[in-house]
Amino acid sequence: MLKRFLAGGLAGLFFCCFTVGIVQAKAKWTYAVYLDADNNLEDAGVADFLEMAKVGSNSDINIVVQFDRASGYDTTYGDWKTCKRFKVTKGMTPTTANALEDLGEANMGSPTTLTNFITWVWLNYPADRYALVLWNHGGGWRDRSISFSPMDRAVCWDDGNNGDCLYMKEVRTAIEKASHTFDLIGFDACLMGHLEIAYELRNVISADGAMVGSEETEPGDGWSHDTLLAWLAANPSATPVQFGSKIVDTYASHYGASDACTLSCIEMTKVNDVVGKLNAFADSMNDNSQLTAIKSARTNCKAYSETDGYYGLDIYRFADQVNTSVTNSSIKTAASDLKTSVGAAVAKNYAGSPRNDTAKYGSHGLCVYFPKTKSYYDSSYTSAILYGSDTSNKWDDFLNRYYAGNLGTGGGTSSTTGADGSGSASLSKKGVAPSTYYTSITYTLTPTSGGSLGGGTVTVQIPAGWQSPQNQYSTGKGYAKAYIYKYRTTSYKLTTSVSGQKVTITGIPSDRLSYGSGDKLKLAYYKFTTQPSAGTAKFMTFTAGSGGTLTSISKQPSVTVGSSYAKSRGDMDVDDEMETEDGGIKQASLGQNYPNPFNPATTFNYFISEGGRVTIKLYNVAGQEVDTVVDEDQVSGEHSVKYDSGDKLSRGVYYYRLTVNGKEIGTKRAVVLK
Repeated sequence: MLKRFLAGGLAGLFFCCFTVGIVQAKAKWTYAVYLDADNNLEDAGVADFLEMAKVGSNSDINIVVQFDRASGYDTTYGDWKTCKRFKVTKGMTPTTANALEDLGEANMGSPTTLTNFITWVWLNYPADRYALVLWNHGGGWRDRSISFSPMDRAVCWDDGNNGDCLYMKEVRTAIEKASHTFDLIGFDACLMGHLEIAYELRNVISADGAMVGSEETEPGDGWSHDTLLAWLAANPSATPVQFGSKIVDTYASHYGASDACTLSCIEMTKVNDVVGKLNAFADSMNDNSQLTAIKSARTNCKAYSETDGYYGLDIYRFADQVNTSVTNSSIKTAASDLKTSVGAAVAKNYAGSPRNDTAKYGSHGLCVYFPKTKSYYDSSYTSAILYGSDTSNKWDDFLNRYYAGNLGTGGGTSSTTGADGSGSASLSKKGVAPSTYYTSITYTLTPTSGGSLGGGTVTVQIPAGWQSPQNQYSTGKGYAKAYIYKYRTTSYKLTTSVSGQKVTITGIPSDRLSYGSGDKLKLAYYKFTTQPSAGTAKFMTFTAGSGGTLTSISKQPSVTVGSSYAKSRGDMDVDDEMETEDGGIKQASLGQNYPNPFNPATTFNYFISEGGRVTIKLYNVAGQEVDTVVDEDQVSGEHSVKYDSGDKLSRGVYYYRLTVNGKEIGTKRAVVLK
């Protein structure tokens, strides 16, 4: 099992104080654990509470826990299901009688709950130093609006509250609202060793503070709270970096040199230097003659949990591979400087041999978002989190140049020239019948290695004898609309003008439709009637880059018109999307299974807009595949599949993922009851 992955108001604060009793004398450290076990990690939560109780609080250290439990995973110590607060003493067990207070069913995935916990800790357990440990599943830096499978990028999932969780923005704002900073923030959770997380939290951790997190997933056992707290009890005057380093040491001792585990302690005072050096490194990679070498460097680096959509790449490892591969001296210098900065910021690091440099992971302590290809890059990276939205940071600029196949002209050649006549086009229908009415056909143009069509123009000539196009929708026929499509992003509408059979497309942004960007230009043509005679109907296409001349593309797309083509054959769309009759775009989608929760049978509903290989696979919360619901060729349209889990699945939370022709359409959560 892998880990993935506070009530406001003055009256409420006074009530918290009253229920606890006399405020404690000031200690050296307060170790506050936000223990969210309202999920399938409940048994591990009980075990970690008992580990803390092996040491217990004393005059130098306060060990305080907010412990939320689940239903159905662990029945020990009274099998209570609510959220309780404890000051952990030596030998204590997590029983109702030992709790300071019972909060009822608290949503540990709510930032308000976290704020209230922090306020309670500060009011009742004063100390020279404070550590906050977020305990649960983890999954990186992502904001609330984005969701990737099989687990969202956040921390502290609460299954008792519809799977709500804390995103990094919520963690930061919860701490800011409590008006306190921590000396150490640690994630006893998976995949939290991101530079993006350190950047998000840098102002809510003290100047000499530390962050502890893992680049890779964590085993269910997580941290060794008994040994790390025993050390702190013996060394209560430890600095945050010293304490964080010891957490790493105890973790390394527990899992050993041969386990696929990582953990690192980051000196927060040095995070800004890493960011600056990463910016310089990103800016230096502006020489397109080095593109092949940089791609090779990326290939030589493995990302953590890449198959589950996380794409965290070890910064030091990538910089080292770039330094080895390129010949540009400026890039080499920037890479070397970045390695030095990361090495200085990582106070202590542990990586088992399956995650070291030999294994191509590197695991030097900090990773950064770097999907291997453009199709997996999410443009919300530049708006969803502080690091990506801060315009002074240049990493996303490099990623966009890298995916476009055009790093720039800082010593090399550019691939932006020769855009006139660029493009490879296709149609969503192979054949149509003559003099026949059809709902839609979609024309798709993909930029080729000729360069970028950004700021340019495209014209498409509808075949003679076909319904004349219109550039705005009406109850009539022949409506044509154009847009830029990119997998997993919102379509960008373009401007169309019509003259006879010719549709002219303009309004292409200067930074779109470049070769390798993943952008496609689509022209959707609705409610049309075909030519009266059989033959080949060509959609003549001319393209021009910014300021260029319209030039014919090398291979014109065509569709066969013949009486043998029944309408049912012509209606199959081979695109990523299917258009509705009113000109809207109906995307492939995955519905919520019903019933949910279920035992043992449920039904999966989904819509696919292209025919091809369809799979629906089930995963447990560790991201491990546990069953296949669908794996077959299917036609486009609505589908419904009944599934009986039988004895294959135990009680718990699962995720199901729909893919069509290898492309992920969506992932949703299903709950099995036993």
